[in-house]
Amino acid sequence: MNPKRSTVFGVAALLASASISCSGEVTSIEEAIAVIQDENSEDLKRDQEAEEYLSKNQKASLPVLMRIVKNKEAGWISCAFILEKSEDPDVVPLFIDLVRKNFFMKEADGSRMEFGFALKNGSELVTNQYGAVLVSLLGSIGDPQALPVLKDAAKHGDPEVQRNAYQALYELGAISFDEIFEFAKTADPSVRMPDIVMGVINGLIHRDPERAVGLYDRVIDEFPKESYEVAGAHYWKIQCYRNLKKFDRALAQCDVVLKVVKFENLTEQMAGMRTEIELSQNK
Repeated sequence: MNPKRSTVFGVAALLASASISCSGEVTSIEEAIAVIQDENSEDLKRDQEAEEYLSKNQKASLPVLMRIVKNKEAGWISCAFILEKSEDPDVVPLFIDLVRKNFFMKEADGSRMEFGFALKNGSELVTNQYGAVLVSLLGSIGDPQALPVLKDAAKHGDPEVQRNAYQALYELGAISFDEIFEFAKTADPSVRMPDIVMGVINGLIHRDPERAVGLYDRVIDEFPKESYEVAGAHYWKIQCYRNLKKFDRALAQCDVVLKVVKFENLTEQMAGMRTEIELSQNK
């Protein structure tokens, strides 16, 4: 996914001095920023060239990138990802400050936006994409100075901010997997903590498939009401067994999926998956 096209925030005017050429290499900071901020662009190669140019010219581009992220200008997500990879010492303090100011969506007076029936904002939630993205990037950077703000975000943030904060805290080693399981049992359903649990386990499928199988069994046992996560646990156990070359177990797990899983997007894959496993088994 191209990050800049996922933003839901307002579109700022392009830099006055920028000109976007249709071909050729990006040759200036202004041109690269113009490409990044052109949210109607479908030229992914051009987007990549612009991001690479900005990354290679960090000293000149960082102040502009920081301004765009700070002001939520068009292209802020792409700029935030470039900053995350920059290793510049000013990036983490900037992100920390912005996260602290954006734990939740705010009304004009700074109070927390509330959603629900008969409330002025209605029942349809507005995603706090800004806070959620920055929290996630702090986790990816892995700087321990972000721990205090991440802990506060996990307590006080909007659901998507809380969810990403727990993930970031796990990535930084500040909470254990057992703690994530416990949080998932008591957290507000809107936070969707089981998604975090599954995301962490999915990261073990190739690195430690034996452990992943045991954790998927734990999801099945401890979150019986989370139907899709339980279905996913059954499904991904197949891949774990394949990685472990336990092909008989993998085939048996295909039968389990067909028996207990009610989601067609998973069950309809079983015939092809069985064929692949049998071919591997016979090699």
